[in-house]
Amino acid sequence: YKRQGMGFRLVAPVQERAPANVAATSPTVAVPDNAPVHAANNQPVVAVLPFRLIGADAQQTAIAEAIPSELIATLSRLRWIKVIARGSSFRFGDANADLDEVRRRVGATYALTGVVELLDQRVTVIVELSDTRSGNVVWSDSFQGGLDDVHGMRARVARDVVTALELRLQLNEADRLALAPTENLDAWGHYHLGVRHMYRYNRTDNLVAEAHFKRAVALDPNFARANAGLSYTEFQNFFQQFGHDPEQHKSLALNFAEKSVDLDPLDPFCNLILGRAKWLFGEVDNGLGWITRSIDLNPNYSFGYYNRSTLNTVLCEADRADGDVETALTLSPIDPHLQSMYGTRALAAF
Repeated sequence: YKRQGMGFRLVAPVQERAPANVAATSPTVAVPDNAPVHAANNQPVVAVLPFRLIGADAQQTAIAEAIPSELIATLSRLRWIKVIARGSSFRFGDANADLDEVRRRVGATYALTGVVELLDQRVTVIVELSDTRSGNVVWSDSFQGGLDDVHGMRARVARDVVTALELRLQLNEADRLALAPTENLDAWGHYHLGVRHMYRYNRTDNLVAEAHFKRAVALDPNFARANAGLSYTEFQNFFQQFGHDPEQHKSLALNFAEKSVDLDPLDPFCNLILGRAKWLFGEVDNGLGWITRSIDLNPNYSFGYYNRSTLNTVLCEADRADGDVETALTLSPIDPHLQSMYGTRALAAF
């Protein structure tokens, strides 16, 4: 720049990168009956089945369809999974669906089922996530409320289910793949195992995570989340001084983050990772914008709220930081299983 009287005039080419407004979400996928059992690269595929209704008359049957419909719309915000469209998953009716049939007919690796019970103006919703390959229950929970607050319950169920899937599904994939020969893993397999090590926050596991993400990118160069994972490990190399060249690690963190957003601008994780990378270069306000965008893309993203609280703390916005921490803890309370998987330090980041 050159000084011209008052202020400054830019004379070099300038390229500004800032978060754009959220314009779209991931679409659901209609699947024919003869769909293959596994999607390309084994990306998790979730089928939300109609919920079974107990204790209600014919005029109230819409409740059992409204909740899973809300879940389909909300889960579509998770860019790293595919969600079977309502027209395909609702073919199975509200009876106890055979998980093997769900997997065979629509290619779903996970099925989300539920029961809605109405009794004395009270509503109880029980939700269960199952792995269609093993038949095992991955996660389940129940929700209760008044019949006059059905709309509020729909929102709470959707919020908690999305939060649970963001963690539990990835954990289940990592557990399932842990014993598989490394040479048999595809890009998604390496990614899930990388995530398993990424959140342990020590030098050894960070190196293992980096190796898995690099292999995932080698297998699929357009894999946005694997590039974001590499940015995360480079962030740790710089921030926790795991590496030997801080400036190089910092640059790589930004490069991988920018590439991940270029590949998938609507993935909340990729947007969050870019915000963290901007922070390393002192661009706190810009980084805050990208992290806020990750929350706009997925309002139930507990990790997004945690990271936004960190940057608001840097900006001395204590009230906003405290509010985001409370929201993060509400969305993802401390869980003994997660503590054994990630460790106490990682739980602070959730």
